[in-house]
Amino acid sequence: MALTARAIYLLILSGCIAASQRNDNVYVSGISNACGDVAELLRASSGVITSPGWPFQYPARLNCSWNIRARPGDTVTISFQDFDLQGSHRCSSDWMSISSYRSLDGLRVCGSALPPPYISSQDHVWIHFHSDDSLTGKGFRLSYITGKAEASSCDVDQFHCSNGKCIPDWWRCNSMDECGDSSDEELCVDSPFSFQPCSLNQFPCLSRYTRIYTCLPHSLRCDGSIDCQDLGDEIDCDVPTCGEWLRNFYGSFSSPNYPDFYPPGSNCTWLIDTGDHRKVILRFTDFKLDGTGYGDYVKVYDGLEENPRRLLRVLTAFDSRAPVAVVSSSGQLRVHFYADKINAARGFNVTYQV
Repeated sequence: MALTARAIYLLILSGCIAASQRNDNVYVSGISNACGDVAELLRASSGVITSPGWPFQYPARLNCSWNIRARPGDTVTISFQDFDLQGSHRCSSDWMSISSYRSLDGLRVCGSALPPPYISSQDHVWIHFHSDDSLTGKGFRLSYITGKAEASSCDVDQFHCSNGKCIPDWWRCNSMDECGDSSDEELCVDSPFSFQPCSLNQFPCLSRYTRIYTCLPHSLRCDGSIDCQDLGDEIDCDVPTCGEWLRNFYGSFSSPNYPDFYPPGSNCTWLIDTGDHRKVILRFTDFKLDGTGYGDYVKVYDGLEENPRRLLRVLTAFDSRAPVAVVSSSGQLRVHFYADKINAARGFNVTYQV
C-alpha cells in the first residue's frame, strides 16, 4: 500500500501490557503479568494498558491489577480510548476500578460507555480488572501519563494546559477533559478523535502522518512500516534478523528502515572483518535512538566476539547530538544494535574504513 494510502488510516496498539523491568519513559508491551497474585508495578512516566486479548474478547474469570507509581509529588492522569465490559447492576459482574488506594474504593465502571478521565490526587494509582464466569466483552484500552500538577514547560509532543499540567498532544480535542480545566478542549474545530468502534478486521489509532484517529486494516500491522503515532502497529511484532558480515576495507551500513523509524524490537549485529591488521575507523554520521536513553543502544566491540572486556563504546539516546567515531586496535569490529519494544527513532548511519 502506498504511503499516501497509509496516511488516511489509523492504527491501534494491540495486545495486553506486560511487565517492564526498567524505569523507561514509556510502558507498553504485549503479554500481561498483571493477572496473577501480584499487581503489575509500572514506574514508566507514560504508557498504555489493555485488557488481556484486546481488541478481542477478554477471558472469563480474570483478576488483574496494575499499580502505577509516579515520582514523589507528581500526579497520574488516565484517559480511555476503548471500553467494553459486560454491564450489570452496580457493576457486580465484570468491572474495573481505579483508586489511589489498594482497596477497591474509588471509580468503578462497567458497560460500554467510555469512562471519564481519571486524575489522581496522589503519586500512585491502583487499577483492578475483574471478569466473572459468564459473558465477556471486548475489554479496554487506556493510556496514562505522570507528571507535575504545575510545570513551567512541557515536552514538544505535549500540550501545556492552562493550569500548568502537561498531557500528550494527541489527547487534545478528544472531547475528554484530561487537563482538569477543559483547556485541552478549547479552540477545537474538528475533533481529531472519534470513539466510533472499528470493525473486527481493523485497528483504531492516531495516524503518524495526519494526526487524526481512524481505522487501519490488520494487514498494515507488523509490516515493518510505522504508521501510528504511538508505534502501536509495530509493537510486539516478530522483527526479521538484521546485520551482515562486512569484509571490505571500507563501507557503510544503517539501522533498519533508516532514515525512517527502526522497528521496535530490532536486534542487529554487523561484523567488520577487513582481513587487514590496520585499525578500523567507525563513524556514526547520523545517530538518533529513542528518548528513553536506556532501552535502545549500540555496542561496539574491538574484535568479532561479544567480549565485555573488549567493549569500546556503548551509545544511547544521550549520544545523539554529535557525530561519534570509534577506532579499533586491529581490522575487526563487532557492532550490536538493540531496540526494546517500547519506542523507536530515526536510527543511525555508519561508515567505516581502515
